[in-house]
Amino acid sequence: MRLAFTLALFSHIRKAMSDKFGNDDRSASQSANGQRARFSRRRIILSGAGIAGLATTYELGNLKANAQTQPEPQPTTGSANLNGRFAGKVVLITGATSGIGETTARSFAREGAIVHFCGRREALGEQVAQSIREVGGRATYQPADVRIPEAVKAFVDRCVSEYGRLDIAFNNAGIFLNPAPLHELSFATYQDLMATNAMGVFLAMQNEIPQMRSQGGGVIINMSSVSGHVGFANTSPYNSSKHAVMGLTKTAASKMPITTFASFQSRH
Repeated sequence: MRLAFTLALFSHIRKAMSDKFGNDDRSASQSANGQRARFSRRRIILSGAGIAGLATTYELGNLKANAQTQPEPQPTTGSANLNGRFAGKVVLITGATSGIGETTARSFAREGAIVHFCGRREALGEQVAQSIREVGGRATYQPADVRIPEAVKAFVDRCVSEYGRLDIAFNNAGIFLNPAPLHELSFATYQDLMATNAMGVFLAMQNEIPQMRSQGGGVIINMSSVSGHVGFANTSPYNSSKHAVMGLTKTAASKMPITTFASFQSRH
């Protein structure tokens, strides 16, 4: 059995990152055995499927040290290729009604994957799923709130029930609140952000790991941030949640019988 755990790190506060680190547009990857490779962040973010593609490459034991060995991501528009890079793979994504989650769903579907995704905005979720199907992709949307244990379990269970397995999970659902000093935040505000960004990942992994173990392996990608490494003024709930995601992922990777841990880090 082989499980791979990956952290996708993209900052939601781009200006602060740019001010701190400049305009370096490179990403660093650290594998479990200490090997290092560099990947262009722009190439990764242009194709959401590229994130899991790199994770899957690790999982198969084929890490390439030179970024030039990675295929250029294809546009997320155009007809789906059912014989593409992820042909027949079942991919589960949380928070894919917009943003990075939506882009990832479209990219996977375009490369032949079967995509099952969730989000709280039902009309938007159905619209995304329909637009993927209209270009020949395979996608289903299920309303689910990652803050609710029963909803997350039902989401994973339906995916496995309909498609028979779960090959790749991208735990992406998250929110970002307006910056404010820690002492001015309400408990409800802090609790809601932690429940979505951190507890949502915990609940998803709780349901994904047993399924992947039972079928012999899989890939889990957790959405984190540079804020999981450092602290920024007036964003304490967000920083706390992303530190939690980092810890959950590292711990899970250290406890699985055969795992690979990779961190794709953006500097802005």
